[in-house]
Amino acid sequence: MTTGDSMSTGTKGGWLRELQKSKARRITLDDAGCPNFWVLLIDPSTQPYGWLVKMGKGRRTTDLTEMPPEEIEEVFKDQKKMLIDLIVDWNITHPETGEPLPIPRESNDSIDLLPIQFITLINEQLGKLFETMGPPPPSGR
Repeated sequence: MTTGDSMSTGTKGGWLRELQKSKARRITLDDAGCPNFWVLLIDPSTQPYGWLVKMGKGRRTTDLTEMPPEEIEEVFKDQKKMLIDLIVDWNITHPETGEPLPIPRESNDSIDLLPIQFITLINEQLGKLFETMGPPPPSGR
């Protein structure tokens, strides 16, 4: 192992941002009937380990039908945080005005305007990316 800035690209955002860009995955929303829309997702394996520990609890499969309402609310909040972190670009427009919709990092409310069908498709693709990473880290670490 060497030290120094051999991975530094000299670009704004440093080597982590470059790594994330190189491994980003573009998905289309064809299955939602919108083949012209796409979403660019960061591969979760390129996120810092501390992020994964915080989000790890949200990765477990959860049966919402057996949860108390306050826990269900927390699951949805965690899901929204994850989408804000992992969606880095898209070409989705506002459902009523047709104007470009800001990505979630620029406006958290953008996610709230998306049809559930879009969220489901995005989550399915993220689930596939998470599967390639293996089990989540232990809680509380």
